[in-house]
Amino acid sequence: MAVADGCGVTNQAIQLWLSNGRLPLSEITGKSSHAKIIAEMASANGHEINPIDLCPGAVQYMQQPTEEAA
Repeated sequence: MAVADGCGVTNQAIQLWLSNGRLPLSEITGKSSHAKIIAEMASANGHEINPIDLCPGAVQYMQQPTEEAA
């Protein structure tokens, strides 16, 4: 599964996200960036997805500059 490979997780993890109807809590705490990765993958395939739509609770982390940019 391309999403699992892109996010560095197992297919089972993706299935869990789908069955729970949300990304993992690590998205909300800023410890992962799966929503950004999924949005980038979608964009590369001609589909525009806003990462905030995938995980609204993580909006504060998605808008902060990365450590490399700081």
